[in-house]
Amino acid sequence: MSEPRWDYWWSLPGPSSCVRAVVEDLRNGTNVVMAFPQWAPPGLQEVIGRSMRDDELLRWRPLSVQLPQEIDPLHIIGHRYATDVPTQALYDEGTLVDSRAFADCVVWVEGIEETAWPSWRGFLERYADLARRRSAFERGVLCVQLIGQPPEQLPKSDVALSVYRWQDYVGELDMLAWLHYLAGHQAVRSPIKRQLKLRLALELVGYDPNLAIEAADLPLEALTDPVAWLRTIAVTRDWSEHMPPCWQTGSQSVIDGRPVIHPALRAVRQRGPAEIHSLVWRAQVAVLFPYLEEARAHYLREYADSLRLPHDTGYGLMIHHREDLELSHIHHQLRHRVPQKEQQRLRVLRDVRNALAHHQALDAQFLQEIVRLDLTG
Repeated sequence: MSEPRWDYWWSLPGPSSCVRAVVEDLRNGTNVVMAFPQWAPPGLQEVIGRSMRDDELLRWRPLSVQLPQEIDPLHIIGHRYATDVPTQALYDEGTLVDSRAFADCVVWVEGIEETAWPSWRGFLERYADLARRRSAFERGVLCVQLIGQPPEQLPKSDVALSVYRWQDYVGELDMLAWLHYLAGHQAVRSPIKRQLKLRLALELVGYDPNLAIEAADLPLEALTDPVAWLRTIAVTRDWSEHMPPCWQTGSQSVIDGRPVIHPALRAVRQRGPAEIHSLVWRAQVAVLFPYLEEARAHYLREYADSLRLPHDTGYGLMIHHREDLELSHIHHQLRHRVPQKEQQRLRVLRDVRNALAHHQALDAQFLQEIVRLDLTG
C-alpha cells in the first residue's frame, strides 16, 4: 500500500491523548521530554506543530540537532533563538530564561545522539528549574523528542518539566482501528475472511503500528502461519533469542495496562512457535466461536422437529433439553437427513468447534474451506 497517513494514527483515542497532554503542557509554559523506544510511530512533530501553529501567541521552531557531543546545548538554543543576547553574554540557563526574544518560542528538538544526551539532560533540568522564576506565559519552552534512551536516563518531572514515556497510550481498539484503516483499500468480499485477517493481524502486531502496515497486506495464509515472517522482522531489528525484552528497543511495552513482549521477539525464542501458535488460536476463537454459536442456534431452530430427544452422547451422558445439543450432536442426528451442502457445512462446523475447543489452531487450508462454505450463511 502507499505510505499511510500518520496523522490518522495520532488522531486515534490513545495516541491523541498523548498529543493533547503534550500540547497543553507546552501552552502552559512547561518544558517536555517525549521519550520513544526504537521503531516508534513517526509523525508526532507534525501533529504537535500543527496544533502549536494555531496559537498566535507562540512561535513554533523545529530543530534537528545531530551535532557532536561537545556542542553546548545552551549555545545552540541561545544562538538560534535568544537573538537579543550577545553570544558572549550567554553565561548560563538563566540568561536564556530572561531573553525576551526566546520568551514566545516553542522549540521542538530531535536528533540528539546517545553520547550528547547527558549534556542536554543537564541543560534541560537547569533551564526548567530557573524558568519557574518567570510567569508560565512569559518563558520559552522546549519539547525534546528522544529515541531509544533507557528509562533510567530520563530526567524526573518537575514543576516546569514534564517527562512522557511512550507506553500504555495504545489500546487494542486503537490497533484495530489502525488495521481497519490500513486494510481499507483491499477488496475482501467474504465478511468472515476479512474478520479473520483483521483479528489475526491484531494478535500478531501487538502494540506496533509499523508492523501493522506489513500485516495489513499479508494474505490469510501468511497470517495463519506467521512464525517465519515474524522471525524476519526480528532479524531486521537486530533482536535475538537471548536478548532480554526491554522498552527502549521496542521489544516490550504495555497495552491496556498489561506488559507485552513484542511478537517478533517471541518468535525467535525457544518457545516462540508455541507462543505464536497460541496467538493464532486466540484470534481464530475470537472470530469463529460467535459464528459457531449462531450456527448452532440456527440448526436448533430450523430443524427442531427433526432433532430427537433424549440424545445419547455415547459417553454415558443423556441430553434431555434441545438447547444443550452441541454441533457434534446436531451433525450426528442430521447427517443423512439434510441436503448435501448442509451436511458438509455441519461437518466443517463440528470440526472447527472440536479443533478450537482442544486449543488447536486451524491451518490455512481449513480456513479457506470455511471461507468457501461461507459459514455466516
